[in-house]
Amino acid sequence: MRAQGIDVSVWDGIVDFAKAKAAGASFAFIKASQQVADAKFTINWKNSKGILPRGAYHYLDWRMSEILQANLFCSLLAGDPGELPPVLDLEMNPAPSGVMPNIVQSRAMNFLAAVEKATGKIPMVYTGYYYWVQWGSQSAGWSHYPLWLPWYATENVIKSPPPWKNWTFWQYTDRADGEMFGCQSKGVDMSFFNGTVAELQAYCKLPTHPAICPTCGQLWP
Repeated sequence: MRAQGIDVSVWDGIVDFAKAKAAGASFAFIKASQQVADAKFTINWKNSKGILPRGAYHYLDWRMSEILQANLFCSLLAGDPGELPPVLDLEMNPAPSGVMPNIVQSRAMNFLAAVEKATGKIPMVYTGYYYWVQWGSQSAGWSHYPLWLPWYATENVIKSPPPWKNWTFWQYTDRADGEMFGCQSKGVDMSFFNGTVAELQAYCKLPTHPAICPTCGQLWP
C-alpha cells in the first residue's frame, strides 16, 4: 500500500500534524516561501518535526530573481532541511512576465543548482504534465531531480512528462478532508509516495523500526 501525505501552506492554517498522522498521513510537504516566507511555515515546520517526515517547497515567482528566491528558501531551511527533498514548485504561468521556455528552463535550473549546493540535498521538481510539455525540456539532465506530479485523474491514465519515466510523489487531489487531517481549512492537498511507508522511511533515510528522534526526543513514525 502506498504511503500518502498532506501538502499545506498558509491557506491551511496551523496544522495539527499528530491528527494528520492519526488519519493516515505518513509525510508532509510544507510551503516555505514565495517572494517572502509563508506566514505559517515556521510554526508548521516546527510542529511537524518528529511527527512526520517533512519536505519544504518554494513557489517560483518569475517577477523576482531565482537566485534571490533560492537564497530565501535556503535561509529558511538552515540547520533543518527536512527529511524529504526540498522542492521547486514550478506552476506559475511565465507568459504574463514575458518569460520564454528556454528562460523558464534556465531559471529553474539555476534555482535547483543553488538549492542543491546550499543544502547538500538533491531537490525535487513539482510540475504538471501539460505545464512541463509547454515550458520544460525533454533533456535527460532534468531526471537528476525527482518528480512530484500533480495529476487529478485516475491512475490508469497518469502521465509523467519526459524525460521522467515515473513520478516519486503524485498529488492526486486538492480536496481531501482538511479537518480530518488536522487543518483549519476545509480541503487539503494530498499526495502518494511511489512506495510503501517502509520504502518512504528508507527514502528519507529514517529507521524502519520505532526510534527516538535525537533532536526532539519523540518517536519517528
